[in-house]
Amino acid sequence: MTKRGWAVKSTQLACLTLGLTIWLCQFGIAIAAPLQATCEATEADQSEKVICQIRAKSGKALSDIEVTQVDGPPVSASLRPFNWVTDPVAYYFLVQTSGVSRNQMQRMGNFLQRTASPVGERIVGIGTADGALTEKAPLGTYRHTLDRIARSLTRLMPGEEDSALLSSVDEAIEKVAKRNADRKAIIVLSAANPPDRNVNEDELIRLARDNNVSLYFISFGEDGKLPSGTLRRIGNQTTGGTFDVSNLSDSELLEFASSLLSMHESGFVAKLNPSGLPETYQLVFTGELDGQGKVESAAVELDRLTEDGWMVKSRHFLADHYLTILAALGLGAGALLILASLPSLGGVFGRVPALPLPGRSGAAAVPGPHVDHPAKTQILFRPETEGANAPALAWLEPIGSDAPSVPLRSGSLKIGRSKENDIRLSDQSVHRRHAILQLSSDGNYSIHDLGTRNGVIVNGARCTQQELSDGDIIELGETKLRFVKR
Repeated sequence: MTKRGWAVKSTQLACLTLGLTIWLCQFGIAIAAPLQATCEATEADQSEKVICQIRAKSGKALSDIEVTQVDGPPVSASLRPFNWVTDPVAYYFLVQTSGVSRNQMQRMGNFLQRTASPVGERIVGIGTADGALTEKAPLGTYRHTLDRIARSLTRLMPGEEDSALLSSVDEAIEKVAKRNADRKAIIVLSAANPPDRNVNEDELIRLARDNNVSLYFISFGEDGKLPSGTLRRIGNQTTGGTFDVSNLSDSELLEFASSLLSMHESGFVAKLNPSGLPETYQLVFTGELDGQGKVESAAVELDRLTEDGWMVKSRHFLADHYLTILAALGLGAGALLILASLPSLGGVFGRVPALPLPGRSGAAAVPGPHVDHPAKTQILFRPETEGANAPALAWLEPIGSDAPSVPLRSGSLKIGRSKENDIRLSDQSVHRRHAILQLSSDGNYSIHDLGTRNGVIVNGARCTQQELSDGDIIELGETKLRFVKR
């Protein structure tokens, strides 16, 4: 093929790619970033903090999370895994109850029975939509009431009028937005093509984004009908998604229902101090996604709530310009040395002592510090000031080391190589901040990976968080510990 032919083919391919991209965007397919991040700034006692929720849209495991400012340096942040046992999360279920078949209604009720369960810190509410929105259970309803409502929907005879389902989503967003929860979601159960008249898609997407509410659309289609373009566009342009469950068996549907909540509750919580950042700034989150490599979130724009004092501004100025300052000091010191070496100025600078230079005869060699590298891992832990005389709830016993066992009495213990940790491991394969041991209200310990590259392995299997049992073997890098509950 001639060069002209290659040029024509390349132009055709570029046009085809552009057209396909526009078509995908039109129908809301695969346009969301694989890494989802939402942030909220709060102010208390003239101090400001930012809490960010980070997770993979697919729910896969994330590691090595980093936070950077757009067109700026990295931002320091503390990370911990999201945990629905201790972190509040709000779910509001919207169910289409008219314009669907009895079979669709029954499957939606079964889906609700599996998911609408307020365990841990989950806050759950249910609304139905036939000709109008009806709130069956407000957010915070007890479990037995939610179960009764879900069972009643499996036996409900659907109406025939047009459903007000999609026109009721904005009202559901406002209900969820008022709740004090770290993560919030609307889960819409509907036919493949619910009525969408009087629905402003752009306004609905903006409302969900402004309130950090994820929108999930679960399509119970029949006769091979796929989710409508409206469902796909709205789901994929928020931090939720659109899922077609029409071809799933009853058992597969229940399995998907459980995985949906796990997907929304995966990932990490990042806490950062915006001190030193401009009045308006943008943050980007990157991380390693299991099976996909390095991924990046869309930029999250935030406004400062407080103004930095002069001391903070001075400190950040020095941090941003320290190389320039060091260069100026070096030039000044060099100029003084040159002036001191001039004979005509010897009387003025003669009393300036000469600095010993490396390699000059007579200069004493300064011995370097002696570093003692232990042959085996040493375990150091902070002395407990509270409850030190209380009996230990459990122990960590080192395997292959003479180090003593570590008693566990506290509710939250940080493990890593840094001296800031509660349990410090002198092993280079252990990260500076590697994991957290968390004590639940029922007296059981669980271990949580802090997004490290080497990870946490329990009984030979890598995990992001795992409840521990007596005799479990924990591997942090090359260090092995046995969890003993007494």
